[in-house]
Amino acid sequence: MPKENILPLAILILYMAITVGIGIYAHRQTEDSSAKSFLTGGGGVGLWINGFAIFAAFATGGTMLGNIGLSYSAGWGYITAYNGGVALGYLITTFFLAKVLRNMNVATVPELIKARYNHRAMNLVVPIVLIGTLTAYIVAQMKIGGLIGEQIFGIPYNWSVILIGAVYVFYTFAGGMKAVTLTDFLQGVMMIGVVVATGFIAVNSNGGFRSMR
Repeated sequence: MPKENILPLAILILYMAITVGIGIYAHRQTEDSSAKSFLTGGGGVGLWINGFAIFAAFATGGTMLGNIGLSYSAGWGYITAYNGGVALGYLITTFFLAKVLRNMNVATVPELIKARYNHRAMNLVVPIVLIGTLTAYIVAQMKIGGLIGEQIFGIPYNWSVILIGAVYVFYTFAGGMKAVTLTDFLQGVMMIGVVVATGFIAVNSNGGFRSMR
């Protein structure tokens, strides 16, 4: 293995160990073993952790990697439309959908549809649509993980996907939504930190902030 890959690989192993530890921690902290507690994390996650977690859910691997290239090639029009759509979706989720779910005492969209309409066809179609949508979402994240493992760490693509998928499945099944939220919080903090740090590095490498005046 090239020497330049050792440090990134050590960071990756440390990160995966932390996420596995979060799954174990969330599992031990769960007092209620009901399905609702599993899906909602017990309702004890604070505002800031939820905020960073939602940001991380929006700012996925596609955003951090593929979207940067698209923004560079498509220009300010694409950047404005994309970020505007993300911001609007965030506001709708936070101030409208989440409030409705809380007021109706439901935890998932299928539960919302069943409580609001209780239509047999909709009760069947909505979960199928969600499964298809979330499957496509997860496949995109797994592909990004496989490409990162292959290009940066020299791990074969298939093995990278299997390794990352195994870690995802473990902490999700072990700790439920609480583990997912805490790992997303960690990812959100890392994303913001990396973007800010690389931004400063890029500016300083091109003459600093004074050259931008």
